[in-house]
Amino acid sequence: MKPINVLMYEDNVPYSESFKLKAQQKRILVEITNNVDNLLEALEANPRKHKFVVLDARAYLHEGQTQGTESEANLHKIFKQIDRIAKAQDRVIPYCVNTGFAEIKLQYNEVLECPIYEKGQEDDLIEFIWQTYNDTDAAKLRQDFPEPFDFADSYFDDADLEVLSQLLYKNAFKSEKIADRIDNLTRLRRIVEHTMDIIYHHHLNQQSGIIRNRSSRASDITNYLKGLGVVPPQISGSIFNILSTASSFGSHTPEQAEQIEDYPTSNSIVSLTFGLFEIFIWAKKLLN
Repeated sequence: MKPINVLMYEDNVPYSESFKLKAQQKRILVEITNNVDNLLEALEANPRKHKFVVLDARAYLHEGQTQGTESEANLHKIFKQIDRIAKAQDRVIPYCVNTGFAEIKLQYNEVLECPIYEKGQEDDLIEFIWQTYNDTDAAKLRQDFPEPFDFADSYFDDADLEVLSQLLYKNAFKSEKIADRIDNLTRLRRIVEHTMDIIYHHHLNQQSGIIRNRSSRASDITNYLKGLGVVPPQISGSIFNILSTASSFGSHTPEQAEQIEDYPTSNSIVSLTFGLFEIFIWAKKLLN
């Protein structure tokens, strides 16, 4: 599994650098901030980037505060703000307190809803971060579908990651319901188009003359790459099959489907989805 990103409030520079190094060895990338304003800004500016937040108990609220003005009384305000951001971003942002003061842990251990760790328990804290992440839907999806997300996590933006997740969550792509089948075809087309956009930007450097118009760009890029001999026939076949089927039955009201039985079956959509996985594997090799 790839490393995960964690956001940490900590004003003790030697400690934060030590924790950052220890966490990195356990595949956790830690971003440090020394005040709450910047911490909240980072969460709002990068939705879904940070999978966990570690909070020093005695926190500076604002940048530039001097030593001695920090207070654990700010914790409840911080928790409320993190929960507000999580609600706005439609996700859960797990957090804990990490303190060097044993009396704070004794005082707040039974009244705070989040776990409290004492400094010196870094191994336990890092293990808890991973346990918390591994219990999330996002982590379970990546465990079930490692190759698609290996590509998507590197190149997709948040919106298209969400589209891919909705396609795969609880095996939605296998649904036999007609509304789900139509939605899945629409998702497949968007994901393929986005994948070809990525190749156009990162591999072809947005060369002019390749794309005839925006609506046909995925096909135009594929045909150009076919001319270069870099697209295996099974990959180009999957791309064109997804684009054609999704265009006919997902994005538009089809003339050739008067009844539900005329639509592609769930088996067909499963096949298209596995074809998408092959496209990801090929695209990753091409871009690397």
